[in-house]
Amino acid sequence: MTDIDSEHLETTALPVDCMNKVLLQIALLALVFGYLLLPLSCSIWLDSTSMWYNAAAASGPLLSVIIVLVWIRKYCGSWRGVAALLKLKTFPVRWLALGLPAALLLQLIGGALSWLWNYLLECCGVQCAKPAMVELALTGNLWQLLMIGVTALLAAPVFEEILFRRALYSVLEEYSSSTVALLGTALAFSVLHLSLLQLPGLFFLAVVWQKIYLRSNSLYSSVILHFYNNLLAVLLLLAARALGLE
Repeated sequence: MTDIDSEHLETTALPVDCMNKVLLQIALLALVFGYLLLPLSCSIWLDSTSMWYNAAAASGPLLSVIIVLVWIRKYCGSWRGVAALLKLKTFPVRWLALGLPAALLLQLIGGALSWLWNYLLECCGVQCAKPAMVELALTGNLWQLLMIGVTALLAAPVFEEILFRRALYSVLEEYSSSTVALLGTALAFSVLHLSLLQLPGLFFLAVVWQKIYLRSNSLYSSVILHFYNNLLAVLLLLAARALGLE
């Protein structure tokens, strides 16, 4: 089980294993609300190309982060308790420098895995559709680009690391082994992105980010890597858009 320092244990009346389950439940509820219900409800009333729809769609993932932090504070009793529970107490400054080259290397490996995977699928007669976010980034308007940027660079690195690397892994490890928890978390992360083409690349990234989080004992490390990975992806998509590539 993931270790949590004694200061956290003093800030909550619940045992650590219960706190892990509570965190996972809250994160899943926030996922459903911010990533599914809010965008879907907005799509009923608003044009998907409008400023208001994309503002609402971008705010959904951000609200998911806020929901998790505020709700879990009720159980931890203080923001210091939240930081301890989420492993956000010690900021690894070196990862600000190491994160970008590390993310670039990991993205190259993940991209190669996805290319090989796509090649094998094509040999079997399976055609992979372009990921929806990629298609939107290449063809969408300014408001849609801003929505993608806010979601990819601000919300996703924080929320997804809390949900997968911190909460889901801890609960799976409690009921199985560290290996099963590692692979199960990586599989859930890659499948949830709903992209057959990117499946092996996302699985690889999830495994590496989980290992780095566990080794550093700080969620900051995986959040930074996730941010740099998404930043590189956004910059590549913007470059492809500027060059008229598809």
